[in-house]
Order: sequence, then structure tokens, then C-alpha cells
Amino acid sequence: MNKKYLLYLFIAFQALIVLGMIGKSIYPLWVGTPVKLLIEARDPRDIFRGDYVVLSYDFNSLDLDSIDNQLDTSYDYHKGDVVYLGLEKRGEYYYTRSIHDTEPKSGLFLKGTVNYFRSYSSQIDVNCGIASFFTDSEKAKLLEQELRQQDIEENPLSATVMLTSGGLARIKQINYPEINNLTTGE
Repeated sequence: MNKKYLLYLFIAFQALIVLGMIGKSIYPLWVGTPVKLLIEARDPRDIFRGDYVVLSYDFNSLDLDSIDNQLDTSYDYHKGDVVYLGLEKRGEYYYTRSIHDTEPKSGLFLKGTVNYFRSYSSQIDVNCGIASFFTDSEKAKLLEQELRQQDIEENPLSATVMLTSGGLARIKQINYPEINNLTTGE
């Protein structure tokens, strides 16, 4: 086989992998249903990773006794195990209603992976891939200033997340009145 042909095939294969990764990443933004989740932000900037905000949601530390727990109790969950979080709307925000080890047949849900599970205390930490929000340096600095002075009761911080029917999620924007809805596309 011609070496030049193999080189072109190898380059095309790498390009397809990169395009697939990009497509998977923006797919929820194209077809997803918008849901608003309450968030707490922490570590607003990092000099090594750039301008981003680390976001914390209610599912980052779930008490399994306080929600509808549909997990298999005979299994000890480990880091990386896939779980599904059923969501329910209360007011204008969505909250974790249930946790499942199989994909729910109906309703809105987030697909995530277990970060850690403590069976003795019925605590589980789930990562749904929406813990970081990247933005330009000007907006990151403004967000950092606002977060330091944030009164969560008066001005709750939320994220609009686009959610696919399979539970994949991507952040569309951070909603905070003083910053006029920071958007990833700006």
C-alpha cells in the first residue's frame, strides 16, 4: 500500500476523532431542553487553567435518604460508575428528585458518573460534566467580584443547562442579574 495514502488516511482518522469530540460536546446545545439549576460557585479563577468558575450543584453531595433512591443496594458504587439523576421542577429551578442505576423511562434526567460513594453514611457525589464554566477574563473578574459579595438568598446564582433526552448536559449560560447573563457564546 502506498505510504502517502496511509499518511492521508491517518490524518483523516485523527481529524474525525477531533470532530467527533467537538460534535459530542456541542450536541446538547443544539438539541437540548433548557433547565435552570441553582449553583454555588467556588474558586472563580485559576492562574494555571485560565478564566473559569467551578460550579457546585445539589447533586455534588447527595444524601440518598433525602431523595428517591433507586440504586441497587447490593452493589458498592465506585468512581466512574454511571448513574442517572431524575429532575423535578420547583418554581423556576430544577432539583434532584431521584437517583437511578439505569436510564429512567420518562422525565428529565442528568447522566453522570460517581465521584465517590460512602455507603455507611448514604452519601454520593455525582459528576455530570457541568462543573466548569469558561469565560473571557473580563467577565471572570466581574463574576469573581460579584461572588465575593453574593447574597444567595436575595440573588441566587443559577446556570441554564441544555439537557438532551439521553441525559447529556452542557452549560449554556450563568444567570446572575448584575452580570447580565454571562453567555458562553459571547
